[in-house]
Amino acid sequence: MIRISHASWDAIQEEMGEVLGYVTVSVTKKQRGDSPSTIIGNWFTSLELRATEKYGTVAAFYNSGGIRAQFKLGQKSIFQIRIPCTASA
Repeated sequence: MIRISHASWDAIQEEMGEVLGYVTVSVTKKQRGDSPSTIIGNWFTSLELRATEKYGTVAAFYNSGGIRAQFKLGQKSIFQIRIPCTASA
């Protein structure tokens, strides 16, 4: 099993750390008021729609537990979204 895991890591290692995109506002899971809508949910579903628009997609859905990350700017004005580049040995 470890050999298979290491072989898989070796196959994708060069792609890890690649910048996938940027956000210029904090993208969080915090709900606003009584609405179940969240910034990260709206952001993610808009990405889904954009990625599948050539297929005529008209709706996208998001499970609020599906994405664990939040992108908080804090003192920064821009945040890079990267593929994590850590491997467990």
